[in-house]
Amino acid sequence: MRLVPMTRRRRFLENMTSLMVVQFANYVIPLVSFPYLVRMLGVGNFGLMSYAMALVQYFVVFVDYGFNLSATRRIAIQRDDRRQLAATFWTVMTIKLCLLIVGFAVFATLVMLVPRLRLDWLTYAIAFVAVVGNFLFPIWYFQGIERIKILSLINLATKIVFTASLLLLVKGPDDLHTAILLQSSSVIFSGLVALGLIARLYPVPWHLPTVAEISALLLEGWVVFVSILSSSLVNNTGVIILGMFANNQAVGAFSIAEKIIRIFINVCTPISTALFPQASALFEQSTDQAVAVMRTVLRYGAVLFGMICAAILVGADVLVRIVAGGDNPAIATMVRIMALTPLTVFIDNLYGTQVLINIGQARKFMTAIIAAGIVSVSAALLVVPFWKGMGTAAVFMVSEGCVLVLMVAFVRQQGIFLVKDGWV
Repeated sequence: MRLVPMTRRRRFLENMTSLMVVQFANYVIPLVSFPYLVRMLGVGNFGLMSYAMALVQYFVVFVDYGFNLSATRRIAIQRDDRRQLAATFWTVMTIKLCLLIVGFAVFATLVMLVPRLRLDWLTYAIAFVAVVGNFLFPIWYFQGIERIKILSLINLATKIVFTASLLLLVKGPDDLHTAILLQSSSVIFSGLVALGLIARLYPVPWHLPTVAEISALLLEGWVVFVSILSSSLVNNTGVIILGMFANNQAVGAFSIAEKIIRIFINVCTPISTALFPQASALFEQSTDQAVAVMRTVLRYGAVLFGMICAAILVGADVLVRIVAGGDNPAIATMVRIMALTPLTVFIDNLYGTQVLINIGQARKFMTAIIAAGIVSVSAALLVVPFWKGMGTAAVFMVSEGCVLVLMVAFVRQQGIFLVKDGWV
C-alpha cells in the first residue's frame, strides 16, 4: 500500500525538484558573489554589511509574523475554497502592512538613538529595503497552493539578474551601499513579479478583512512568530553581540565562516519547503502515514547531511581559501566549530516544523526555540567579550544543539518515534 497517493507524491517530487534547482543556484551563485563581495569590499566593510543585514533580519521576522508557516498551513487546507482563500490572503497582507509601518518606526528610532548605528545610518536605511520586499513577496501563498515551481523560477531569475548587477556595479570598498541595495531590492523585485502572477494566473477576489479575521490570524500565528523570533536570537544575536565588543574586521571574519556554513545548511530548505504542505495534509488524514513518511525522510536525510558535515570538517581550509582568496586559519577554525550544524538543523526541522507544528504542538515548538534563544543570548554575553569570533561560533553550535535535543524530546513526549527502536 502506498504511503502517499501518487498525485500527492508527484506534486511533492515536482516541488522539491523545483526547489532543488533554485537551491543549486543558491550554491553556485554564492560561490561567485560571496567571495567577490569579500574581496571587493574588504573584510571590514563585509562585516559592516553583515551586521546591518543581521539587524534588519529581526524586522523581516517581525513583518513576516511566522506567516510562511502558519498562513501556508491555512491556505494548504483552504485552497479549494475560493472565499476562504481570499479572506486569508487579504487578511495576511493587511496585517503585514501594519507590521511594516510599526517596524519602520521602531527601526528609525533605534538608528537615531544608538550612536554606533547613527554613525552609519544610511547603510542601515538601505538594508531596511529588504523588509519592504518581505512584505511584498507572498511566499506563503505559493507554498500553500503548492505552486512551488513558479516560486522557484521567480527566485532563480531574480538571483541571476541581481548577482550579475552585483558583479558589474560593485568594484571596491566605496560600493558598499550599492552592494547592500542590490541585495535588499532583489526581494522587492521578486515580490512585485509574484503579485503580478497572482493577479494574472491565480486571481484572488478582494476581501476587506474584519477585526475578527485579523485577530484570529494574529492569534493563530503568534506561537510560530515567537518561535521564529527566538530562532533569530539563535541565528543573529551572536553577530549583534560580537559587534558590540569587536570591530567590523572581527565581525567580517565570523560572518565569512557563518555564511560558508549557511550555504550547506540551506540544503535543508527545498526539502523543508516542499515537505511542509504535504506533511500538513498527511497529519490531517493519518498520523501513522505521516510518521512513516517522516521516518523515510529522516533516514535518507541523515545520511546526506552526515556526509556534508564530514566534507566541511575535512575541507574547511579549502572553502576559506575559495571565499577569502587566501589562507585564514582563524576563519577555518570557526567553520570547523560550526561544521555539524547542517545535520542538526535538518533533524530539528523535521521534528519541529514538520511534526510538532502539524500535530498541534506549536507551543512545544515555541518552548524549544525560546529556550535555545535564551541559551544563545546568555552564552554569547558570557563568552563573546573574551573569545570574540571563536566564542560566537561555539555559541552558535551549542544553541543549535539545544534546539535539536528539545525538539526530539517534545516529539517523544507525544508518543511519536521517528526511529523505530523508540529512542528518538
